[in-house]
Amino acid sequence: MCLMVAGFFLLLALIMPVSADLTKIKPGGVVFIGEQGLDISGAVGDYHTLAWWPSGSSVSSSPPAQVIDISSMNKNSFYIDPSLFSYTGSWYAYNDVQPSSSTTPAFILEDPSIGIKIWDLDTNLDSSGRSVLQGDPLSFRIDTNLYKALDPSYRQNINSATDGIITIKVKTDGGVLLDSLYDTSSTTHTLVNQYVDTQSWTWGGSTVTSWGTGSMDSQNQYRYPAGTYVVWAESTLNNMKNNYKNGGSAYTGKTVSQSTIVSLVTPAVRIESNKDSVTRGNSFYVVITGKPTSTYYLWVQGTGGMTGVSQNQPPMISLNQQGVTMDPEAGPFTIGSYAYTQGAGKTIRDDIPPSVSGAPNTRYYAQILMSTYGTRTVEFQTSSDTKPGTYSLKVESGALSDTVPVVVQKGGVTITSDGNQVYNLGDTIHFSGTNTETAQVYLFLENYAPGGKLSSPPTVVTNSNAATFDSATVLGDTTWSYNWQTSGLNLPNGTYTVYAVSLPDDRNHLAGAAYGSLSIFVNSPITATTTIPTTTTTTNVTTTATTVTTITTGTPLTTVPATLTRTISPVKTTKQPLTRGTTSKTTASATNSPLPDTIACAALVIGAVAVLWRKK
Repeated sequence: MCLMVAGFFLLLALIMPVSADLTKIKPGGVVFIGEQGLDISGAVGDYHTLAWWPSGSSVSSSPPAQVIDISSMNKNSFYIDPSLFSYTGSWYAYNDVQPSSSTTPAFILEDPSIGIKIWDLDTNLDSSGRSVLQGDPLSFRIDTNLYKALDPSYRQNINSATDGIITIKVKTDGGVLLDSLYDTSSTTHTLVNQYVDTQSWTWGGSTVTSWGTGSMDSQNQYRYPAGTYVVWAESTLNNMKNNYKNGGSAYTGKTVSQSTIVSLVTPAVRIESNKDSVTRGNSFYVVITGKPTSTYYLWVQGTGGMTGVSQNQPPMISLNQQGVTMDPEAGPFTIGSYAYTQGAGKTIRDDIPPSVSGAPNTRYYAQILMSTYGTRTVEFQTSSDTKPGTYSLKVESGALSDTVPVVVQKGGVTITSDGNQVYNLGDTIHFSGTNTETAQVYLFLENYAPGGKLSSPPTVVTNSNAATFDSATVLGDTTWSYNWQTSGLNLPNGTYTVYAVSLPDDRNHLAGAAYGSLSIFVNSPITATTTIPTTTTTTNVTTTATTVTTITTGTPLTTVPATLTRTISPVKTTKQPLTRGTTSKTTASATNSPLPDTIACAALVIGAVAVLWRKK
């Protein structure tokens, strides 16, 4: 009977798994600062001292730099005290004269390190600190040197099913700590005491065993609601987390990893524009936010009724942008053949204008590749060919879509000139203004239909032919200027209207252009000195000396002093334009009645007689 019982227990011992012992250290094994309960008896033997030499020193011929007396310590339950063991590397059993072996240390001491990253298996990207869509499978990658504690060459009887050394922590947006996670098939997987036996180790390395962030419960509700989740890892190896601290707190980066976050967001795509409205001739851009490294379709929605010709085009996508793919102008139109949602079978190319010469319709749509951060910026360009109006820019992928409106406005052109807009033939007239629509301003004279060239009137301009116009470049601040040299031009006296236009369009074709106009008066040259009085109002005045000069003689009249005082109604004088062969005159009015020349002459004679009388 005794033999039977003994045989039973022997058989039981043979068939039961052997319990691991992560505390029993063989010579040359790696241990970590803070571990306790280690059995180092087999590593140090009968020696009662541990010694440390700097790297490169001769262990056999030089004295140790550090010596620790362990005679009073329990070799069968040894504690790697952080206050004593501050030097990492090889520690040797030592008898105050020489080590027990000059080649094999008792153990190798390392400072623990631990870190964790959140990995999106769908995009194959590090999603630590980022947002991911609910439904994306996530895994955790642990980077650590603690895996050396699972080396069976130096720690015996290790069992991968029970001998975990690291626990992963996941805290929900509501502060609840999770010790397991559901995968995509609603099976749970523990996060506790993970068997991390490689330097870079992954929990949930496949989509089958990963964290199923889109997992649903029996009520068809998300088990992991949208929100921010905090993730970190902790060492569970031989109580080192409690022993090895930093100022009384867990030692981040050594026994506890730095925390990281991941934000679960409801699947969606978003498009935003940097401008609500843009002046025609300027660019704008949109920012698309979606799933990292995924593709989306972008196009100018609902423009299929436009002709695509000049003045009837929507905004165009700028060329040569990273992550923006267009169909070839001549096809095949793989991207444009996408049948958009709720389009009754229509494709993108059915929803945009046709191609015309110089404006291929492949510029109205594109396929967008999201960056690793789930965003992409796309630039659009407008020009004088863009029809003013409101446009809807749409981004879509399957059931996910979003739109943003952008208003394109016609720009403006202004024109002004120096002085009072009255000039003599031969003057250089300086025009200036602004143009917020194009990079060039085109000038013509309205007087010569359909528009005269400033530099050579009466030559007329040709509509849409820029070479026939005088023009000026618009500067970066939208200003422009032009000097009109009138010397040598055959311009009759009169009023001239100058047009400044955003396009080389003549007077009969200004509907699609922005323009401004200015009227000026061009006078004949004046060859003699002439005084032209300014407007004057006089009451109870004494007449003073006046010089009158005529162009025909060029000889001034004799200056006649006058002291005749006369009370008259307020007199208003106005300057008349000069014409060839005429005399500079001032027309005066007193209560709207001109003063006859005979009365003025009589007044001068009476004044002269009065002077002579006084001399007597």
